[in-house]
Amino acid sequence: MSPSSPKLTIIGDVGVDVILGPINDWPEIGTETITEKHELRPGGSACNTALALNYVGGEYTLLSLVGNNHFGKWLSSHFANTNSYFSECNQPTTMSVCLTHSCSERTIFTTKGHLEHMEYEHAVARLAPAQSDKDIVLLTGVFLTPKLRTTYIQLLKHLHDLGYQVALDTGWPTGGWNAEVRREVLEWLPYINHLLVNKIEAFNLADTQDISAAMDMIHECMPEGATLVVKLGSEGSMGRQNGNTVTAKAQPVEVQDSIGAGDSFNAGYLHARILGLDLYTSLETGCNLASTVISRSPRGDIRDGELAVLAETKITA
Repeated sequence: MSPSSPKLTIIGDVGVDVILGPINDWPEIGTETITEKHELRPGGSACNTALALNYVGGEYTLLSLVGNNHFGKWLSSHFANTNSYFSECNQPTTMSVCLTHSCSERTIFTTKGHLEHMEYEHAVARLAPAQSDKDIVLLTGVFLTPKLRTTYIQLLKHLHDLGYQVALDTGWPTGGWNAEVRREVLEWLPYINHLLVNKIEAFNLADTQDISAAMDMIHECMPEGATLVVKLGSEGSMGRQNGNTVTAKAQPVEVQDSIGAGDSFNAGYLHARILGLDLYTSLETGCNLASTVISRSPRGDIRDGELAVLAETKITA
């Protein structure tokens, strides 16, 4: 990618994932369960997105925070060959234990760790002004970074002042969706150029169980020309921009590991946008990348650039 080409920057949550499973039933207290599979890998929405970008050969900058223990250094080493920067704090690195179930769902236990100490200064560290009006910053893990959350409006304004488009994946609020959280997120929407939520998050944000009504309400709160994307899991995704709504179907696959499915979609969608692809093709790229990633296990066996064919088309007109 040339210096003048549009660029993607990711700011958000990174951590360590320990994946175990699959399990059929929840274990009884005081017992031990043996699982067939296990994997240790970088985790968190920001990391999952960055790793998926590696699979398609995408370029990015990842800005985040890690703890000062072994796992913090281990995380940093995974991105040593990318244009990324991790600040370090005097806290243990956040870890998640992810139990996969035979039904393809998962249960996740996450420690507080370093993410509770990520602040505005860590988010903007080494963040240069945009070089193109197509440069995008993706924000993830807002509800896992409470100190950063208190300055989110300041961060959003700063990103726009630097010339970036802003993409946001809200994730699930740690305390659930309520009126206060809903008001808070709605205050962010005027600064969001690409909102990436799943169907349940859209329902809760709009306080309705009707997908069309939810998309109407949310999109009206976003700036002119902005894109609302609703991820529908195995059904694909929907997007709305400039009054047009399009739907992309997901290819059926045998799910091996559903962790980070939405993050992989975000990587494919945003990478396609950076390449200049239209809304439908970007949604389709996101769906195809997510479907491919969740059908692979262990995830670490996917080589960098192996899935580049999913994002090779570029609109030149």
